[in-house]
Amino acid sequence: MGNIELALSTVKKLRELSKEIQNLDLKQLIVDLRSQILDLKEELLELRQENIELRSRFEQIARQTEIRAKLEMRGNAYYLTEPIEGYPDGPFCTTCFDVEGTLVVLHRREHIYGTSSHPKTETFITCGRCARNQRK
Repeated sequence: MGNIELALSTVKKLRELSKEIQNLDLKQLIVDLRSQILDLKEELLELRQENIELRSRFEQIARQTEIRAKLEMRGNAYYLTEPIEGYPDGPFCTTCFDVEGTLVVLHRREHIYGTSSHPKTETFITCGRCARNQRK
């Protein structure tokens, strides 16, 4: 923004000089120029903010792509083929990763049913984030 600040400083000097010269057209041009420079400064700030957001999104997509290359589907879940620091090998929710790009560990749950003399057990893997349930 140094160039914009320099331009504003130059406009200020021109405005001071124009006070000595009684030319209304020149004064109006200087006012218009200052206004345009201020608009450019505002646009530059907006573009910088957009650039920050786009870079962040790009880094997020690059990370997801890197993770996706290390995932394989086994049954109804994803598992890592190579370690990623801070994550277990799996299983991970396919829905959460495919939709949001987030690795969410699935948990095993057992459901016991039947009678007390003939209990039956079914194992499920569940996702606490999207509430997905799958029979194991």
